[in-house]
Amino acid sequence: MTERTEAILSEVRRAGDIAIPDLAVRTGASEVTIRRALTALADQGLIIRTRGRAQTPGPVLYEALRDSGFQEHALHMAAEKRRIGLAAAGLLTSGEVVAFGPGTTTTATACSIPPELPIRVITNAVNIAMELYRRPQARVYLTGGDLRPGWFSLVGQAAAEAMRDTIPDKAIIGVTGINVEQGLTDDHRDEAAITRIMMTQARQRIVVADHTKFGRTGHTRVWPLEKTDIIVTDSGISSRKLAPYEARGVRIIRV
Repeated sequence: MTERTEAILSEVRRAGDIAIPDLAVRTGASEVTIRRALTALADQGLIIRTRGRAQTPGPVLYEALRDSGFQEHALHMAAEKRRIGLAAAGLLTSGEVVAFGPGTTTTATACSIPPELPIRVITNAVNIAMELYRRPQARVYLTGGDLRPGWFSLVGQAAAEAMRDTIPDKAIIGVTGINVEQGLTDDHRDEAAITRIMMTQARQRIVVADHTKFGRTGHTRVWPLEKTDIIVTDSGISSRKLAPYEARGVRIIRV
């Protein structure tokens, strides 16, 4: 993939849905060049071409679960999750082993991994494995385990053992809440147990969460704030409100 095509793909992902003339302005490429690049990207399944526009593809094989809680959460703060995903994916480097937890924002991150980036992924999220299957440079390991209905996550002993046997360079997780006193929390105990193993094993721990998660507390503790390396969030929260989290040693990336 050429540098120009990569720039075009990046702009489509950033916007989610964009007209060809706007792409020309943002990238400095001619509309003829953009159309040629979009055709190639569509052939690879990386974008969807519509009349005069380009869109990021929707999640793979989600149609049967249109009415699930996952779909509802995926639509909530969708633009913010897309920006967060792009920023978090930008933290990954060639050859790394990355553990992905389940969730809509982790899914947005997985979808934003550059297609040319050689990477190994272990995940207990069935949908993330499906999203990455068409990436020739991504080698994907699915943990196995008991499927949590409607949420695509695998839990239980098999999932736990697979995570314990892996030492990822990075773990990328989503959470129900981020609280200064309680740290990272979730509402699903079995899912939290797998996430905790993932964070324990990883060399670097990254949380992807939109601004509505700050100050909230789920019913199960997942991980201490002080042992969290990076939180990637959106610009809907002020620097003042983020200061207590940064004071605990967490690097905050706001996009």
